[in-house]
Amino acid sequence: MTEAVQIKIEDQELKEFECRLGATANALPKVVSRGINRTADQGRTLISRRLREQMKLRDRDIKARLTIAPRATYARWFSRINIGTGGIPVLGFGARQTAAGVTWAPPLAMGLRALIPHAFKATMPTGHMGIFIRAPVGGGFKGRMRAGEISEGVKLVPRLPILAVVGPSLAEAYFNVGGLAASCEKEVAGKLIPNINDQIYLILAGKRT
Repeated sequence: MTEAVQIKIEDQELKEFECRLGATANALPKVVSRGINRTADQGRTLISRRLREQMKLRDRDIKARLTIAPRATYARWFSRINIGTGGIPVLGFGARQTAAGVTWAPPLAMGLRALIPHAFKATMPTGHMGIFIRAPVGGGFKGRMRAGEISEGVKLVPRLPILAVVGPSLAEAYFNVGGLAASCEKEVAGKLIPNINDQIYLILAGKRT
């Protein structure tokens, strides 16, 4: 995992919140931490939706690779949305078995499909289904191989080991698609103050303690 967005509050804004809370200024840790955590939840949903649009993946394949850690507490006023750096199994990119190997739809390929020569679709004894390939002669790969590393003329071992074939990671798409990371960070940042203001209203209106 690597950091996608950090959510924190500035000192100047804290002073403004204290003034608004007045006699209930001791509620500041509550409103700030709750506002930050709500913003983190909204940010995770936003990034998930944007990546789903870009990568054409199932929602569960994306959300499993987006985490919020740490969450804000009364004593720690910041949170982070983290994004997976490991390659996503090619099966999630519309993989199809053909006589020559497996075709898949790489993200941002304008709808074009690519061939992974010699690859095959299989279900392991554990019940795990995926796209696999026999390891290239000479080794150097540990359990997985990127789809782009497999060429037509590569020489493979006759039987074992067998490697899982993976595509790009969420982090690669998030940071390398023009403007995606910056736009998500800006939108998430814009939600923080309104979320804290909502929490202040609930405290002052007696609707939450």
